[in-house]
Amino acid sequence: MGGRTIGLVGLGGIGRALIERLKGFNVRIVGIKNSNPSAVKAELGLDWVGGPDQLPELLRQSDFVFLCLPVTPD
Repeated sequence: MGGRTIGLVGLGGIGRALIERLKGFNVRIVGIKNSNPSAVKAELGLDWVGGPDQLPELLRQSDFVFLCLPVTPD
């Protein structure tokens, strides 16, 4: 997986746990966060974080995508 880009949709508890596990694989990690994406980018040290409206950009950047979010009507 080295050198690939991993996209995470959802940066809550599950997304954060996955980030910790992925750090050893030499991957670029990008994500989508529902609220305050810029603060989460700095906090988690990700390469890029956008809001829900930027999902197409995350998909363009990513080689693999993980959905780490709850099942809700939204």
